[in-house]
Amino acid sequence: MSDFDFTKTESWALLENFRRVLEDCLVVHNSALPENLRDQVRKGRTIKRLNELCDARDGLTEHKKLKAIKAANIERYAKQAEDGGAIAYDGHRDENKQYKNEMTLVSAMISGGLIEADDLEEE
Repeated sequence: MSDFDFTKTESWALLENFRRVLEDCLVVHNSALPENLRDQVRKGRTIKRLNELCDARDGLTEHKKLKAIKAANIERYAKQAEDGGAIAYDGHRDENKQYKNEMTLVSAMISGGLIEADDLEEE
């Protein structure tokens, strides 16, 4: 069996982005929806909104989803650390949060005198 994992490739990331865009574009007409999911104003709902409604119905919030991802990451990283190998990053992350954290770190490094702002400029 190959160690190749398609979910860790750039192609997978592009497909996931495409899926998210499609969820926001595709509309299911009310005639195909149960009464409790119909939208009388727009005469249909996007796939994205239907997923949000189903998550709310099932009690699955964004907070719970993030906690589940964090728990899975911690478990996976702990297992990798026990095996004595390097911890391999698997791609489960919040891009916006990572960007904000990186910017905060760099700002703190500049404020603390560890680096100069001029060091960050490209030549």
